[in-house]
Amino acid sequence: MHPELAYALAALVCYGLADVIYKRAAMAGLRSEQFLMGQAWFYCPTIVAWAWSSGRLVPSWPALWGSAAGLAVLIGFYNYARSLRIGSVSVIA
Repeated sequence: MHPELAYALAALVCYGLADVIYKRAAMAGLRSEQFLMGQAWFYCPTIVAWAWSSGRLVPSWPALWGSAAGLAVLIGFYNYARSLRIGSVSVIA
């Protein structure tokens, strides 16, 4: 199996799991800002530690653009998580 195919399949599985987790959190009454805060506490330090340990943490303009993209994703996930309270995942997604 090609590595690209393995990465694509892993991303597909992770995306599907994220939908299930978001919907269960919304049904349990967890507010979207609480869920995203917990997610950010886990992912941000993990990614920074991984980049630092692999020697790929290089501050540059593309890295700043990546941070801006991360902010856009955060806003998108926040709105997505809020919308899950009112409808089905299959309709909203």
